[in-house]
This record gives sequence, C-alpha cells and structure tokens, in this order.
Amino acid sequence: MANNRYTLRRYLRFQLEQMSALNQQHQFEELSFELARQRICRRILPATGPVQAGGDQGRDAETFRSYLGASEIGAATRIGIVDRKTLVFACTLDKKLPAKIKSDLVTICGSGTKPDAVYYFATPDLAVAKRHELQAFGNRKYGIHLEIFDGQAIADQLSDPDTFWIAEEFLSVPADMFPEVQGDAEYQALRERWFDGSRQISNFTDFLEVKRGLRCATFEEPLKVDLGRWMDLIHPILDMVPTRLARKALYEIAVAQLRGRKTLDPARWAVDRFFETIESDLDSDDVQDIVLLASYAMTAHHTGDFSGGLELVQKWRSQADQALSAALSSKLSDASRYQLLLIARQIAPDRSSKDPELFSEMVLPPWEEAVEIAERSPFADIDTLNDMMQIYLPFIGSLPRYQRLADRIDDVVEKRRGKTARAEQGRERAMIHATHNQYVAAIDQLQRAKEGWFHAATMDGSVLAMLQLSDFYSRLWLPLAARYYAAAALKYAILAKDEELRSLIGRAALEISATYLMAGEGLSFIRSVGRAAQIHIAHTRDGENLERHSEFAARLAEAAKVYALLRHILPDQLQQIEAALEGWPIDPAYANSLRTLAFKPPWASMSRSEIEERLAEDIGQGLTYDLGPELRYRWNALGITWTIRAASSARAIAEWIGAAFQIAIVDLADEDLALLPSSVDIEITTSGLLKPKLEAVPDNAQMRYRLTVPNSITLGDEASFTLMLLAEILGNASALPSGDFLKVVERKIDRGLLNNAFWVHPVSRLFGDVRDLLVGKDVVLSGISAPMDAPAPDPRIGDELAWLSDDGPTYTTARAYQALSNRYRRMTPVVAANLKALRAHPAAMALLEELHDEGLLDWQIYQVIFNFVLQHAIEAEVGYQVMANGSPDITQRLVKEFENGKTPAINLDEFTRETVKSVRWVGLFAAMPGWQLSNHRSTPDMEATRRFLAVRYHHFEDDIDHPSLFDWPPVPGRRVLEPPAA
Repeated sequence: MANNRYTLRRYLRFQLEQMSALNQQHQFEELSFELARQRICRRILPATGPVQAGGDQGRDAETFRSYLGASEIGAATRIGIVDRKTLVFACTLDKKLPAKIKSDLVTICGSGTKPDAVYYFATPDLAVAKRHELQAFGNRKYGIHLEIFDGQAIADQLSDPDTFWIAEEFLSVPADMFPEVQGDAEYQALRERWFDGSRQISNFTDFLEVKRGLRCATFEEPLKVDLGRWMDLIHPILDMVPTRLARKALYEIAVAQLRGRKTLDPARWAVDRFFETIESDLDSDDVQDIVLLASYAMTAHHTGDFSGGLELVQKWRSQADQALSAALSSKLSDASRYQLLLIARQIAPDRSSKDPELFSEMVLPPWEEAVEIAERSPFADIDTLNDMMQIYLPFIGSLPRYQRLADRIDDVVEKRRGKTARAEQGRERAMIHATHNQYVAAIDQLQRAKEGWFHAATMDGSVLAMLQLSDFYSRLWLPLAARYYAAAALKYAILAKDEELRSLIGRAALEISATYLMAGEGLSFIRSVGRAAQIHIAHTRDGENLERHSEFAARLAEAAKVYALLRHILPDQLQQIEAALEGWPIDPAYANSLRTLAFKPPWASMSRSEIEERLAEDIGQGLTYDLGPELRYRWNALGITWTIRAASSARAIAEWIGAAFQIAIVDLADEDLALLPSSVDIEITTSGLLKPKLEAVPDNAQMRYRLTVPNSITLGDEASFTLMLLAEILGNASALPSGDFLKVVERKIDRGLLNNAFWVHPVSRLFGDVRDLLVGKDVVLSGISAPMDAPAPDPRIGDELAWLSDDGPTYTTARAYQALSNRYRRMTPVVAANLKALRAHPAAMALLEELHDEGLLDWQIYQVIFNFVLQHAIEAEVGYQVMANGSPDITQRLVKEFENGKTPAINLDEFTRETVKSVRWVGLFAAMPGWQLSNHRSTPDMEATRRFLAVRYHHFEDDIDHPSLFDWPPVPGRRVLEPPAA
C-alpha cells in the first residue's frame, strides 16, 4: 500500500513509462479513452461503427469519424460529442512528443471538417513552455483548442478514488496500492472483515454485508477505490447460488460499474446474464430490479456510458415492461403495488417526449394511483414518491396536474408530520425551480410554504421564505412585490425578538433598499442605502466585512453608480443629491469613497447616450420617478406596460396597488389569458369618498383609468377592491370570454392569490412604515423637479413574464382551415359579381394591388370588398346613422341575400383608402368571435388587436388553396393549410 497520494502518483508514473518500454500502445489507448470518458466527455466513440447522435451534429461527427478511421492514426483516435461540439481524443507512446502532436494535428485537421477541440494523451512528460507553444500553434494554424495530458498529468488523474480502477485495469496496479480510505464505523468494520483475503460469501447474510459495502463504495466518492475489491468478492458466487440470488448479484455488479465508474461496458456480460435468467414467476422486488436495470441501461445508452446498440437496450426494456405489466395485473399487497407504481414509467417508450403535457400524461397516472395508497396507508413511503416527483419538476412542475398531485403529497406529509414538514417540501421544490430559472413556479411553491412556518417556533423559516420571495420577484423585475415581501420579512424579524433572526433584519433592510433602485427612485435609493447599512451593521456579526457580506457591498457599489448618474441627470439639484449622501448615519468614510468613485472614469465624463444605455441595461428604469409632485411606477409583464401615477402624498397607496398587481400577475402568469399586447395607465387620486371608484378614460392607444381612493381604507377594503380592480383591468386586456376569465381568477383565489397579495396588515401602512424607516419620515421630494428629458428607458421584463407569442388558446389549423373555407365560400360570389366593375375602375384596381403588395392575402382582400359592398347595402336601406349604431338583424338578412346571389351594384368612386382602412378594421374585429374570443373595451386598441391576431392566430399568413379571381402572384410568407383529416 502506498503511504500517500504522492507515492502513489510516482508509482503510476513508473507504470506508464513501462507501457512505452513494452510498446503497449493498445492498452494505453484504452486507458486514455476511459480516463477521457471519466473526466472530459461521456460520449466517446471509436473511429469505426455507427454514430448514435442525431441531427447535423451526428452527421458531422459521422463524416469526421469516417475520415479519421481511414487515416494512419485511426486506431489511436476517438470522437467525442458534447454540447453540440465535436472533440477528438488522440494518444501516443512516442517520445518525440512535440513533433508527433504536430504531425497528428495535420491529419486530424486535414479533412476540411475540423473538430472544436483536441485532447492528446501521451506517456512522455512535456514542459509547460512547450505545452503552451503547441497550444498556440494549434489555435493559430487550425483554430482549435488543444489540451495535452502528459505522463505526470495522467498519473495525477489516476490517483483519484473514482479513476483508480482504470490503473488497476490497464496498469496492473494492485487494488491495495491506494492509500487506506476511511468511511464511517460500519463501513470500516465491513472493510476489515472482508478485505483480509480469508473470507468468501457463503450465505445470503454474507451477500447482504458485501452488498452494503459495495453500495457505500459506489455512491461515496472517497470510497470508490474499493469498488473492484467488493465486486471481486461477488464474482465467485454467481455459479454457486440459486438463480434469483445470482440475478441480485449481477444487478449489484452492473449498478456499481455504471453508477460508480460511469460506464456500463465492462459489466455488459452481467446485464446480459441478468436478463437471460428472468423467469415467469417473479416477486415484486425482482420486478423492481428488472425495471431499474433496464432504465439504467437505456439512460447509459443515451448518455454514451454504454456502447451497446439501441436494439439491445430496447430488448431489455421490453422484457422489463412485460415483467412490470404482469406484476401490476396480479393480486398484490398495497406495499408491493406502491413500490412498483413508483417506478412504473421509468421504462416507458415515450419517456423522452419533449411535450410537457404528453410527458405528464405518461408519467403521472401511476403516481396518482400511488398517492391514493399513501393516503390510506401510513406505511407507504411518501418521501420516495416526492423525491421521484422532483426529478421531473423542472419539466412538468408548472402543469396544473402536477401541482394537484404535489398538493396531495403535501397533504399526506402534513397529516403525518405537520405543517412545518409540508413547508419544507414546498421550499425544496421552490429551490429546484429557481435553480432552473423558473421563478414563477418557485414563487407558487414558496408562497404556500411560508404559511407552514408562520408560528413562533419556526418564524425563522417564514422570514427566510419572505426574503427568498423578495429575491424571486426582483429577478422578475417586479420591485414593488419584492419590496412588499422584504418589508414583511423586516417587520416579523423585528417583532420576533429572536437572536437567531438578528442577521435577517439587516438583510431585509438591504433588500428593501435595492427595490428603490429597481423602481427608478434614485434619491430615495441613496438615502435608503445609508439607513439600511446602519441597520445591517448593528444587527450582523462582522457587518462591515464587505467580502463576507456581498449584499452590503452590492448596495454601496450601486449607490456610487446612482450618485454619479444623478449628478449628470440633475445638474441643478446637486445640493439635494449631496444632502441624501450626507444623511447617512454611518461612518462618513463610506460616503467619501462613493464621491471619490463618482469623480473617476467612466462616471465623471459620461455622455447622455451612455447614461441612457447604462440605465436600460442595468435596471430598465429612469432615476427620477420619485421626484416632483407626481410619482410613477412602471413595469412590464404579460405583454403589458404598466404605469401607475399618483401624487406624492398618495405614495403608499400607489405602492400597495402596484405591489398587489405585481404579485397577482405572477400568480396568473402560468395561465394563458389571451392578453392583447398593450399599455395600462392608472392615475390615482384620493378623496373623502366612502368607497373607491374606478373610471375608464377613453383612449384607443392604451387602457387608461382614473382611480379615486378614500383617504382611509381598511385591510378588507384593500383586498376586495384590489381584486375588483385587477379583474376589471386584466379582464378588459384579455380576449377570453368574461366567464372563462373569471374562472381562471377564481381558481387562483382558491390557490391563495388574495393571501399572497395581502399577507401583512394594511399594505399601505407597511409601505409607509418602511419608507419612514429607510428614506426618512421628514424627507420630501415633491419639490424637486426632474427635467422633462430625464432618461426613461423601457422597463426590463422577466423572461417568464414575456407576452405569450405561441398559438392562441383556441387556435388549431383545422379550425383555421374551416374558417377560411367558409370565408371563401361566402365572399367569392360577391367579389366575382363585382369583378367586372372593379377591373373597369383603375383607381379601385390600383388600391387593391397596393393592398396585395402590402401583404394582404386573397381572403383579406375579398373581405375588404365584401364588407364595402355590405356597408353600402346597409346604408342604402336604413341610412348611415343606423348602420353606425349597429344593425345585426339587417346585416344577417343581407348576408343571406348575398349567399343566394342577390348582390347590389356599388359606387366604386367611394372605394378610397380611407374607406378601405375602416372596413379592414371592421374585418379584424369580426374575426375575434370566430375564435371564441371577445373584445371587452369600449375604445378598442386596433394595433394591439392586429398584433394579437397576427402572432397568435396567424391572421396574415394562413390561407388555403382557392380559385384566384385576380392575376397576381401569391403573397410571400403565405402558409397554405392542408384540409384536416376526416
């Protein structure tokens, strides 16, 4: 046994040198490529044989491998595929290493198709300077990245526990050469009992002991060096025990090889033998082994950890599926059925589906049956089901069906272990979602979890959840929602009077301060940083250590930036800017450092365009929204640019409504509300009214509202009125029928929407309290005027809150085809009847050709003509005034007459661009009911409607084959739909 790693590395280096002396090129190739598979790329393929990587990447790799396989270095090379990149692995025993590498690079890069990187393994050592020289040569001449593993580097890699088995396999290094490893007491006892060379497995109890040692070595990194020795203990019993025990032993060997050494190839014999010995009469635990091993093999095939063909692993999967189906159709105890249901879909053929809905329909039904067992059986392992659910959380965790199942699991956990355990599970899911930047789903889980911690014994969990919520809302660029939860965290951390929560007081204060910057409140932000820093330093151990407390360092850096920018934006208000900095109740050295930074490049000489660019990139806000008699809050979400305006005296009310809206928007973000992309502007005033009042202000370009709020309002009024306000505004922005929209809102209320937005006592009071604390109770900014041209970039938007631009909720190509077919059937006779007159009217034909050149499809041009004819027919019968006010009965009768061939003559002198524009808008709004959509606004936003139909309903690209009445070419971008299948 080597005394230490240094001694082991020297011995490995010696053994590598002996390979060169004995000309063991083939063994060195296998050693190198196994090491590369462990350290660089899982998918390493030989220079011959099929590539199993689809698409262009696979074809490129296949072409390149064919070239290398036929070259003189083909036997000593491999191809790797990772992250859409092609890698080449080459190796040599040649002592003239620099010349050999250059020669091989000529061959490797000589086909015209170059790899992205070359990894070269060699037994001779290579000086660092020479390595850098060769890397520069490869980059300069071939444009490739070159890495070289010489003898020393290889020996160093092979001395790690997880790769030492490669040295055992190819360098004939004894297993006990590795320095002694120490596991826990149980493992150490097993090791001492079984590694002395005197014992063999003689009964099932012995097998279980060895299995326990093997499992420890498989999954614990420092113990992996022992894997080979444990497997060697199992080998002798394979032909000496009953088939069922032998199969269990084969299972352990295969799993240890794959999970411990990251390759299944050396244990293929064990997997083959395992599946060859499957019998018809199987226990449920036998079926579990079969399903899991088939699943492991399929996964290893896809990841490149097993070179066996797809046909082989599919055969194993088929055997596993048959065994599982037979078991589940038999009479089983709840315990056995539960265990099989947990793994029932691990071998499903469509497990690789990229459609979350299809995937959930495949994977969730067995778990829904399993949770039924858990609900009635206290012994069903609900934690394992929860863990398996979490595997697929990033892919399907946002789907309602998944959430309902997760809620049922949480109900079981709460029933067995209480609300705190339920909250912990919600937090785990939230953090998994957050790791994948799925903040909407993370917020949903954490909102539900925070309540489980909300009592004295676990208040730290609740406060931490609120701070985490604040962070998630910030990542979605929703500063008022973030401020609300950071303020709630600060309030309860202070009220708890718990020493464990002291540091969270400072963290909450710093989080609140950051929201002033994100909301575009520059002077408020500078003032808040000083007060938040004071709180942080007073409540946090070693609070002034900037390296240890990154949040504090970040606020100081941001304050320096804002101070510098405000000096450029508000040159007439330098005294006010200085006063904000002078008011910091901490060591003046902090403020002096900020001033020093502000007068250095790049801040000292920034141009107007540079300032605007910096603000747009950093926060997507201006810095003057808190100044003057009217303050503003702006944000982007769900395709709507939101603006709230209010007198500075109504600041807390504006913050309350903005925060509630932002929280509710996130709650609704996982629903398709069919929102039209537009703008919402809400002007807030206060009065002595007893109840709030909302008035819509007519405006075709945006949704404008005037909101009057009583001077005093209770918590109940806050919640009920905000819900009414939200439903009114979002309902008008949505194209869903009112009933469908309200069902969505009701569903979200049931899931906790109101509680999420009104977690703390009157929200307006909470906002007022934290502003008094951090900005200053006597600070008045309404007298400071911001320049008319102060920067006001478009607000930034969280990726998950972007406007939905996929197919609308009611769109299908079949429905589109049917609608177009009906239009052509109804409109073509009317156009044909007027075709001669149109062709005889140069101005009318010129206008139609202009519409075609603008991209209007034939059916849209037919619709213009049809609506023009219909409009004139109505005017001729009842007059313009009645027509303008709507006459559905007359319209329906006239359309019926048109269909029966009775088409009136028209005056084409009135067929002008202005008239055409009017009838085009009529046609646009007429398209909505055909998709079961509604317009809820009294002053419709025509451009928003046009964009909505264009993007989500393919209004300007969908067409069908039809007889053309005009001699013009098809419109570019036209999409011809096929008739739907019968």
